[in-house]
Amino acid sequence: MVTAGQRAGPLLGSRGRTSSSGQGTDAQGPLPPKGQPPTPRPPRRFRSEAPALFAFCSPARASAGSDDRRAGSGKEVWPRTFGGAGAGAERSRALCGERAPRLRERLWTQVASMGRLLRAWASVRGGGLGSLRLAWAALQCQRFHTAESCSRSRTGAEHLWLARQLKDPYVKAAKVESFRCRSAFKLLEIHERHQLLRPGLRVLDCGAAPGAWSQVAVQKVNAAGTDPRSPVGFVLGVDLLPITPLEGATFLCPADVTDSETFRRIQELLPGHRADVILSDMAPNATGIRGLDHDRLVGLCWALLDLAPHLLRLGGAFLCKTWAGSHSWRLQERLRRDFQSSRSLKPQASRKESAEVYLLATGYRRGEGLVED
Repeated sequence: MVTAGQRAGPLLGSRGRTSSSGQGTDAQGPLPPKGQPPTPRPPRRFRSEAPALFAFCSPARASAGSDDRRAGSGKEVWPRTFGGAGAGAERSRALCGERAPRLRERLWTQVASMGRLLRAWASVRGGGLGSLRLAWAALQCQRFHTAESCSRSRTGAEHLWLARQLKDPYVKAAKVESFRCRSAFKLLEIHERHQLLRPGLRVLDCGAAPGAWSQVAVQKVNAAGTDPRSPVGFVLGVDLLPITPLEGATFLCPADVTDSETFRRIQELLPGHRADVILSDMAPNATGIRGLDHDRLVGLCWALLDLAPHLLRLGGAFLCKTWAGSHSWRLQERLRRDFQSSRSLKPQASRKESAEVYLLATGYRRGEGLVED
């Protein structure tokens, strides 16, 4: 007489067979008893890749039972999920190399999280379909969470700034010429057109950080003494922000140029207590309110002009940055009153969309309370 197990054998083919006790089995293990649903198994892809992921996430990152692609080669473990031994693995190694430490750290975080969840799934494999669905839902949530937390996207303004910096020819030229920022070319252009600086002059650079204008001033006034045939000048930079030391320049930072103690220190440091040229690239922290930012910048330039009788020699020059606005004419009017000539400039290095304008005044003639050395 043919039993039920014997009848099931031909129908199941190579995957099903009966044991001596009549219990059904398949290639991976015993079949469940009658009346119970079969234990769900993950897709074939996960069955083949889960051991590799476990090995990838383990501290040893290799196992004795691994194939020759992992064990015995002395190389790191790169499972099929990340490209195997082909071109995908090379891309993964390049991404996780020393040139991208942050990306490598994020990748390891995601892989470790997936490995922990897959191990948890393996522990509940015999718990029925409900446990499997719960583990899969947790895995999906964890993948979404790690993707959101590890890859913070840039804002629109950051993308625009980065794209503008990469395309800016003056940014590239500043790297070639070893200038600290692109603003150095603004001062270079103004100097070439109006011969503002020459060897032997004393220069006061207000708002000097990061030091690009001081670099230009040191070169033009021979403050470092690189040309023994020319007189040696002096460059003093003042800023609220810290500035990296520069050969040939003296920096007073962090310091507020409008503070009385800073004013006293400037007089002590300047040779003869006077400057031949005052440069100002100062700007307040932008609030986004154009009128307010303009008024604050005009106020800074006005305060610096109030110090000029005690810091700038007669016949000296004054260069400041301002933003176009309703009070620009007041600043220009004062420059025309205190100096022999004044003009507004827009260097080519200044971006077209920028509202910044440079005011250059030469021939200082206001000497109220000033005793010339």
